[in-house]
Amino acid sequence: MSVSKQNILNFPEKTNLSVVQIEAINWAELLHSGNAKKVDQVAFEAWLGKDQEHGETYRVVEQWWRDIDYVAATDAGLDQSIESYVVADERGERKSARASLWSMSIKTFAGIAAVLVMGFFLLQGGEVKDALPQERHVSAVGEVKTVELSDGTKVYLAGATTIITRFSGNERGAELVVGQAYFDVAPDKTRPFIVKAGNTLITVVGTEFDIQRSDDDVRVSVVEGRVEVAEESEGATPRHLTAGQQLFAWEEGGLGDVQSFRPETDISWKVGRLEYVNAPLSRVINEVNRYRKNKIILRNKKLEDYPITISLAFDETERLITGLKYAGVATIIQRAGSVVIEEK
Repeated sequence: MSVSKQNILNFPEKTNLSVVQIEAINWAELLHSGNAKKVDQVAFEAWLGKDQEHGETYRVVEQWWRDIDYVAATDAGLDQSIESYVVADERGERKSARASLWSMSIKTFAGIAAVLVMGFFLLQGGEVKDALPQERHVSAVGEVKTVELSDGTKVYLAGATTIITRFSGNERGAELVVGQAYFDVAPDKTRPFIVKAGNTLITVVGTEFDIQRSDDDVRVSVVEGRVEVAEESEGATPRHLTAGQQLFAWEEGGLGDVQSFRPETDISWKVGRLEYVNAPLSRVINEVNRYRKNKIILRNKKLEDYPITISLAFDETERLITGLKYAGVATIIQRAGSVVIEEK
C-alpha cells in the first residue's frame, strides 16, 4: 500500500501547535526524562522569563503531564481520562490560560499528551491507526549536531533545534518542529524526501537545502539541486527553487517571492559563525539565542526591523549587545538569566 504525503507527514502530537506550545512540551519531556543538566535548568528558567505566555503555557502542560503520568501509572482508561477533561471544560473549570492559549479541543490535547507517554499513535474515535516508526532528534542550546538517517541523508541541526523523521517503503519524511536544519538528502528517485515546517511542505529527491522556522515564517534556502515548496493546504500551487534561491513561507499563509541569497551569511552557522548583512534585529536575536545561555529579549516592536550587520562566533554573541548599547539605539537591562533590550 502506498503512503501519501499526508500519511508520512502526519505528526498529530505537534502539527497544530504554536512554537511556544511545542517548546513547552519539549521542556516538559526533558525535565521529566531525568537527563536534564544544570545548564538545561538555567536555560529553562531563562525561557520562562522571556515572556509571560511561556510561563502560562508551561503551567498548563505541566498539569496535563502530571495527569497523564497518573493515567499511565494506574493503567486507567484513556477514554475516561479524556472525558474528565471534556466535562471539566464544559463546566468552565480549569480555564486560566488553557482556553486562550490554543484553540484545539481538550480531547485533542489529551490524545497528544497520552502519545508523549505511551508512544506514537494516531488516535481517532478511540481506535489506534497504523503509524510509521519515528525518530526524534534534538540539539541543545549552543550545539551544532549532525544526524545521519537510515537512507544516508545527513541533517545538520543548529542550536536548540528539534526534528522528527519518519520513513516508509515509498517515501521519506521529516518535520522541523522548531529551530533550523540543513538537509543533505541522499538521492532516491523512488522515494521523495518531504520536510514539513509549520504549514509548509518542502519536497526533494536529492539535494542540499536549509530550513529555518520562526514564530512568523519559514525560510527555505537551496544550496544544490531543485526543491519544491508549497503550502500544506489542498490545491496549493507550489514554487520551485534552484541553487542560490530562497523564499519565505508565512505561518499565517502565503509564499513570498523567490530571491537570491548568500550561503556564506545565511548558512554560516554550519561552520560555527553567525553572519548578518542588514538583517532585522528580531531575526538576529532569534538565531543568536540558540547559542546563548542568557537569552536576549526584545521588548520594543519598533526595534524589530532595525538593520544589523555583524559577524560573530558562537562564543562572541555578547558583542551584539555591546554594539547596540554603543550605537545608542537601545537600553540594555541585565537580568538573572536574560538580557532585555528596550528602545532608548
